Amino acid sequence: MRKYVILAVLLMTIMLSYFYFQLGGVSDIQKSIVTVDRHMLVAKSFKGKYNSLQIEDIFYKAKSIGDQLVIVNYPLLGDSTEDGFVYQLIGSQVDAEPNEIPIGFKIEEVASSKAVRAHIDAHNLVMPKPDEIEDGLRAYAKEQNLTLVGYTIERYLSDRALVVDIPIIE
Repeated sequence: MRKYVILAVLLMTIMLSYFYFQLGGVSDIQKSIVTVDRHMLVAKSFKGKYNSLQIEDIFYKAKSIGDQLVIVNYPLLGDSTEDGFVYQLIGSQVDAEPNEIPIGFKIEEVASSKAVRAHIDAHNLVMPKPDEIEDGLRAYAKEQNLTLVGYTIERYLSDRALVVDIPIIE
C-alpha cells in the first residue's frame, strides 16, 4: 500500500513539473534599457479595491478597444496596497484616435523616452508577481545608475507575453 502512495505522489510531481515547464514557469525575465515612443491609450482611471466588479468591467471594455491591454500602475500615497487598493490607468494602446470611445474612457498619453523593460514569456498562471517584476527592474536600474519614475506600464501582448516598462528620469 505504501509503495502505491509513493508511486502516485511521484507521478503527480512529474506531471505537475511537466505542466509548469510547458507554461513557461522557468523562463527568465529579460531586462533591458529601451527607447520608447509615447504610449497613447484609450483608458479609464481606477482607484479602489483590486477585486472590485468595477475594475473587471473596465478591463473587459479596455480589451474590446484594441489588441493590447495596457495598465499603468501609479503609487498610492497614504493608502495601503497590501489591503488590495490600487490606482491604475486601464486601457488599450492605439496608434491613432479611434472613431468611438466607450463612455467614461478618454485618450491618455503616458510620456516616456527611455525605460527599463522586462519581457516575460510565460502563461499568467506561472508568471512572476507584479511586485517581483518591479523590484527586479528597480534593482537592475540601480546597477545601471539610473533613476526611475514611480509608476509602471504593463503591456499584455498575449496570454503568454508581458512587457513591463518603468520610464527613466533623464
